[in-house]
Amino acid sequence: GRAGGALARARVAGRAGRAGARLGGQVFQNAGGPDEREVSAQVRHLATCPVVDLTGHTAIGFLPALLSKACVLITNDSGPMHVAAAVGTPVVSIFGPTSAVRTGPYGAGHTALTHAIPCRPCFSRICRHAVPMECLESISPEQVVAAVVAQQSCRMASR
Repeated sequence: GRAGGALARARVAGRAGRAGARLGGQVFQNAGGPDEREVSAQVRHLATCPVVDLTGHTAIGFLPALLSKACVLITNDSGPMHVAAAVGTPVVSIFGPTSAVRTGPYGAGHTALTHAIPCRPCFSRICRHAVPMECLESISPEQVVAAVVAQQSCRMASR
């Protein structure tokens, strides 16, 4: 089998960083606690713009306040995805082996990006597909940018 976990999260976050650079936005990263610093380093490497890395420097209790100030959250299927949706921040979520139908984000104003392949969703942490993590790897930074632009256009039109 092939491990997906940390590397998959880093690739998702790298896509978010590239999307932020293309949109001219400021990118903040909060990948979790101190044990996630290696993933954070991979994200900074994959991003094409400066990244303010808050990994291991913020308590979980501050997450709702931080996310409530964001224009959009680009994330994988994660706890922060649900927190952002709860505080009214639009979410662009990138789903690989998990299901947006099953796990959200719930509510209006969110976009779930997926790539249909026969084994998806498998809910496995180990990819056994012939093309490793194809479900995740096939979602391009351009798709992420388009989803963010579409969300921001909808938000501006609704004001």
